Amino acid sequence: MKIFLKNNIKKIELIIMLLATICTTIFIYNYFERRKLTIIIGLILGLLIIFDYFFKEKMNKLLNQILKFRYLIALFIFIICVIFKLHGSSIGIYNYFFDNNIEYNNKSIIYGTSRSIRSDEYNVHTPYYMSQYYNDYNKKSHMMSISGQDMIIGYNAPVKDLSLIGKPFTWGYILLGNEYGLSWYWCLKLILLILVSYELSMIITQKNQKISILGVFLLAFSPCMQWWFVPHMCDVFFWGMTILTLSYHFFTTKN
Repeated sequence: MKIFLKNNIKKIELIIMLLATICTTIFIYNYFERRKLTIIIGLILGLLIIFDYFFKEKMNKLLNQILKFRYLIALFIFIICVIFKLHGSSIGIYNYFFDNNIEYNNKSIIYGTSRSIRSDEYNVHTPYYMSQYYNDYNKKSHMMSISGQDMIIGYNAPVKDLSLIGKPFTWGYILLGNEYGLSWYWCLKLILLILVSYELSMIITQKNQKISILGVFLLAFSPCMQWWFVPHMCDVFFWGMTILTLSYHFFTTKN
C-alpha cells in the first residue's frame, strides 16, 4: 500500500484537488442566486489544475511571469473594472423598494445579489460618501446633521483636504464623480488587498509562491474581511499589513 501511494502520489493529489474544486463549485453554485459565473470559474480552476499536472514546467514559467508583472496586470484590471463601473455594493437593494427599476437591477448584477442585511453599507456608508458630491467635497456638511458634520471624522469620506493624500480609496469620488467613484473604491480596495496579502504571505512563507497565493485567499477573502469590507475592519487589516510589509523591506533591503 505504501509503495502504491509513493508511486502514485502525484495522481492522488490531482484527483483530490479536482474533487475539491468540483465540490466547492457545486456548493457555491447552490449558494448564490446569480451563479452562472461560478461554473466558468470552476472550469477554469479545474483546467489550471490539469495543465499544472501535465505541463508543470510551462505552468511554473507562466506563473512566474504573472507574478513578475502582477502590478501592471493589477493596474490593467483596475482600469477595466472602473471603466465598466463594477463594484460590490448592495445599493441595488433600493430597486426592491422602488420596484419600477427591478428589471434593470436584475440585468445589471453580474454575480451574487444585493443583500438587505448589508444595511450598514447601502444605508449609511455609500450615501454618506455620495452626499459629498452635493457638498462640493467640503470638510463640513449640513446634510448629515443640523449643526454640521465633520466628514473626515465620521466615516473618512472624500474631502478636499490634505488628508486626502492618505486615502487613495476615495480619490475616485473627487476625480470622477459618484458612479465611477463607487467602482474605484471597491475595486481598488480589493485589488490592493490581494497584492498586500500576497506580499505579507511571501514574507511569512519565506518566498513560497504557491502557498502565498493560498495566503491571499485566506486573508483577502476571509469571512471577516468580506463581511466588514466596508467601511472599517478591512481598512484596519489592509493598512496594518501594508505597514508590516513596508517595514520589513525597509529594514532588510540591501539595495
